[in-house]
Amino acid sequence: MIDGRALVMIVLAAVSAISFMTGTFAPTLRTPTHGFPVYYTSARLIVEGRWSSRVYDDGWYGDQVAIYFPSPIREIYGANPPGAALLLLPLASLTATDARVVWLIINLCLLVVAVMMLMSALGMNRLALRAGFVALVFTYAPLRENFRLGQAYVLLLLLLAMTLWLLKRDRSAWAGVPLGFTVVAKMSGVPVGLMLIAQRRWRSAIAVMITGVAVFMLSLAVVGLESWTSWVSIALNHFGGLPSSGVTAFQTTPSFFQHLFVADVRWNPDPIWQQPWLASALSIGISLAALAVTLWKGRRVDLDLALAAATTLSVVLVPVAEEYHYTLLLLPLAVVIAQLARTSMGVRDVIAFGVIVMLLAVSWNYKSDQIAHGWAALLAYPRLYGGWLLWAWSIKRMSAHVDV
Repeated sequence: MIDGRALVMIVLAAVSAISFMTGTFAPTLRTPTHGFPVYYTSARLIVEGRWSSRVYDDGWYGDQVAIYFPSPIREIYGANPPGAALLLLPLASLTATDARVVWLIINLCLLVVAVMMLMSALGMNRLALRAGFVALVFTYAPLRENFRLGQAYVLLLLLLAMTLWLLKRDRSAWAGVPLGFTVVAKMSGVPVGLMLIAQRRWRSAIAVMITGVAVFMLSLAVVGLESWTSWVSIALNHFGGLPSSGVTAFQTTPSFFQHLFVADVRWNPDPIWQQPWLASALSIGISLAALAVTLWKGRRVDLDLALAAATTLSVVLVPVAEEYHYTLLLLPLAVVIAQLARTSMGVRDVIAFGVIVMLLAVSWNYKSDQIAHGWAALLAYPRLYGGWLLWAWSIKRMSAHVDV
């Protein structure tokens, strides 16, 4: 018989799922938006034999997008690695509209599989716990944004969930395969790969490298070496701090400090203090320190916590990450829920978890121009704050539980 708590959670899960399907999924099926055109246009350029390193020429690439999508949509390939162009190759023969519908339906299926894998890997066996996690997933604002824009981060979430699921079943070599694809396709999950090395999971780490090399070689045959060399230059520019990287849409540590300390007439006219060197020093210093602490703490602890912290760094430390990138943090959030379910939750635990969920899952108008200037900009980074709190929670649990 279903107890009262489970029944409440089931109702919440059902309501959130219905809200997601009617308020997010269905309306986005045939609504052109930014995001999806990048993947589709790139795949079409490959199929039509027109792909070249010119995809990193914003003007030229924008003209190619205009061939397939309405004029109000103007895209750039930006900092996407050439490997991202492979993601939609199987759908490139379809029209843009049909490809979007199929892509979103596929993503819905991938989400279901990812959620099931996370619950299985983390031992979420109680009905109330499973229903509560499902309710969180379907109300999670970054996930909804991922679907609205037709982005690829549900696929990446599945690949990371698959990595965790395989590791928990001692299938070390196979666990490196999805992670290797993730690293090459979107450069996500690099800290997770480093964590495998820190924990001396050599078979998994070697599998990551073999898979990564294989996917890279495949991409060379499709997009060519020149595209990769062009991307390296673009990526270095982003790490160096492009003026546009300082807008509040990018909820990352480098973007945060650039917004506070680097002025730009167009993108950021009102920082709190014009000190570009400080932005670079803080970004690099904090990133290296956080990575070092994570790898050191994670080398001898429970796999769940280690991968939770590493996955969080995969988002908060990159030069640019928008709302939909935070879809990946459903993995560490699942770890938090599973960990709390195994222990007696005190008032502090409940408050901490509530704050993290509020910052990460709730829809915030943080791109508003009203909080983009001066000290008010400190209010414009809820996702980043939530990510760092999630990382800090994982590190604290690591210190308390040395299991490996």
